[in-house]
Amino acid sequence: MAKLKSKTLVFPLAGQNKAMGYQRQPPFTTIDCQDVFPRDTSSEMARGGSRPGLTNVFRDQLGDGEPIRSLATIRQLGQKAGHFGDDFFGQTPDYLGGPWELMSQNFDYVPRIMPLMPGCVVWYDRYGYPINCGALAPELEEEEIDEEVTYSISILVPPAYQHATYKNWCGPYGKLGIVARSQSRVSPWSIDGVTAYMNCKVNTFHLVYYVAGDLAGSELVAISGPIVKAGFVLQMLICEDKGTPANGTIEARFIPLDGSETVSLELSPEKKSPGTEAGFWIECKEAAPGVAPNYSVIESFQWNYSTDTAERAGTRVVAVSGTDIYNEDGKGGMSKITPSGLAVGGNIQLQAAEFFGKLYIANGTEKVLMVEPYAGTEAEQVTDSPESNTITSYLGRLVTAGGNEVDGNPSGSDPYNFYMSAQTDATNWDTGAGLMTSAVSGNTSGVDTGRFPSAITALAAPSDDYMFIASVDSVAVLRGSPRRGGPMDLLSSKVGFLGPMAYCITPDGRTFFLSRMGLYVLEGPVPPVAVSEQVLPLALKRIDSQANAVCLGYDPYRNGILICVSPWRGGTGINYFYTWDPPGFWPIRFAAEHQPFSMATVSADHLTAAGLILGCRDGYIRRFSGSSATDDGETITSYVLIGPIKLGVGEGDSGLLVHLDAIMAGTSGDVTWSLHMGDSAEEALVADAQETGTWSAGSSNRDSPFARGATCFLKLTGTNRWAMESIRLSIEPYVTSTKL
Repeated sequence: MAKLKSKTLVFPLAGQNKAMGYQRQPPFTTIDCQDVFPRDTSSEMARGGSRPGLTNVFRDQLGDGEPIRSLATIRQLGQKAGHFGDDFFGQTPDYLGGPWELMSQNFDYVPRIMPLMPGCVVWYDRYGYPINCGALAPELEEEEIDEEVTYSISILVPPAYQHATYKNWCGPYGKLGIVARSQSRVSPWSIDGVTAYMNCKVNTFHLVYYVAGDLAGSELVAISGPIVKAGFVLQMLICEDKGTPANGTIEARFIPLDGSETVSLELSPEKKSPGTEAGFWIECKEAAPGVAPNYSVIESFQWNYSTDTAERAGTRVVAVSGTDIYNEDGKGGMSKITPSGLAVGGNIQLQAAEFFGKLYIANGTEKVLMVEPYAGTEAEQVTDSPESNTITSYLGRLVTAGGNEVDGNPSGSDPYNFYMSAQTDATNWDTGAGLMTSAVSGNTSGVDTGRFPSAITALAAPSDDYMFIASVDSVAVLRGSPRRGGPMDLLSSKVGFLGPMAYCITPDGRTFFLSRMGLYVLEGPVPPVAVSEQVLPLALKRIDSQANAVCLGYDPYRNGILICVSPWRGGTGINYFYTWDPPGFWPIRFAAEHQPFSMATVSADHLTAAGLILGCRDGYIRRFSGSSATDDGETITSYVLIGPIKLGVGEGDSGLLVHLDAIMAGTSGDVTWSLHMGDSAEEALVADAQETGTWSAGSSNRDSPFARGATCFLKLTGTNRWAMESIRLSIEPYVTSTKL
């Protein structure tokens, strides 16, 4: 045998590229892939593999299973600022450090951060030997805490994941708990402190309080059904009120992520522990030694409290599904807040904008709706507001546009006009006052801005310096205030925004939008630049904005944007995740019921919804979770094609692929590999698999396919969470024609 030539393959980190000829595939790209991301979900390292799965954010299904047509957040600031903190436990394998310290009593280990799941505290039973671990956060000094305001601590436990090879469970296992009012380095149940914990072995939820070694109170409840493995939040709310009862109350909540009801336990102890620290603990015990270890996993820890001069801040999610508006209830669910008899717009997306502590929803053929999530349970019409399909805030004004097809309608339904409320007053739409702070529209007398040349579909305000006004085929920029002579300049008459949610704004001020010609970006008040044209010339073009709900959202944890085109009539849609470091498009397939119709980016002070959340067709709000191997129970089949790989010496020469040596991630699930051979790249692409096999975590045994051809593609397919390091090919090249 001639001397073998080696080639090392790495994951195509630049994503899908379908713009070049088959023989000229750009480096680090793939001609075809599905449900893969360029970063390992377990470690966030640049070694690609399966994408993160979807998990429920709230337990409730909204609108009797109708699509969620609006999704927005509003942040309560109040008169004071609150104290908030969380720990997502980093992204690299390491023992828990920083502010955490070991609980010494009955605990042997500080929890470890392992690469099994991203940013999670993980501990396991080490083949049957009991393992206990616990850690305490920095002290919450009780003399600083407002004793009339409840403070809380929480942990998020992700859904269970079964390892593909060892069949052991990773997720809710053993006992997982939170502790408060504890003394430093002291176990929560034997000396001082209150602990709430879930015994996942027997499905019981406990709340236990010890003071000076004496039991001050205890409650427990059995949890029925398999809801524990679906993941859950444990939350403890502590009231230090010195009124009645004298030592305050403690409420513990078990909030399942599968849609089941929240379970609550409450204690009002007569004594009070002097401890001031909070933290979490894990206990793993397995009766049968020698089996593969089961892993207990905590994804994040959060605390939220107020001092005597501070009112706790917080973020709430508001959604529209069917003909109802829903407001987050603070207990893991969503509550209906639409008053009886108030209709919400028809089968269209409804954009919302936060404006001075209230949320305003563009309501299609009806007046704008105003919601105060923190003040009550009703939504009100803004009586004098225009009818509109798109809404934003700009220069201290509420701005609307995109009304009915009734030209010049005095109610403000002119689709070619935009309308701005009076400064700081969303109820004042009188354009006749003539003051610099008065309401204004594009055709207000004395204002030179003018109406837009085509029906407005979207408004976007990246800053108070300028605002974009767009139709489906054009986009303009308004600089400054129309009342102060701010001009409107046309940036493009070829591309525009397909709808009110067909764009997103990134933290650096860029505005990405989907047009009839594909994905574009506005990097300021300058003409738009094509993003997808040179990579996916057809995939994102000619989208029917009437038949589909188009939405884009920025994901701060994966530093990219999700692009979704969801058919109103049902079925799966077109979905891509776009990253810019390195630039790449990653196609995603969601089940029909999981197709997003709205998106919102939630700030980090929200335990279960932080990051990008998706309002789905079936009425559930979901998010990506690196701890989830499925889409809310639906199997994810992910694959990627690597190649074309030339096997011969020159163009058209053949070769013999002798060996394959693969190294997968250390925590990877199994993947099936297949070789597709041909005399050309195009032929190999459509060829049946000539050889197949399976690779598992770590370094696999050598495979020797002895496959002959001029060109080949290597396809990796998995139904579990997987990631690859590298693959080495040993090739015997020939200098002969491929036609043998």
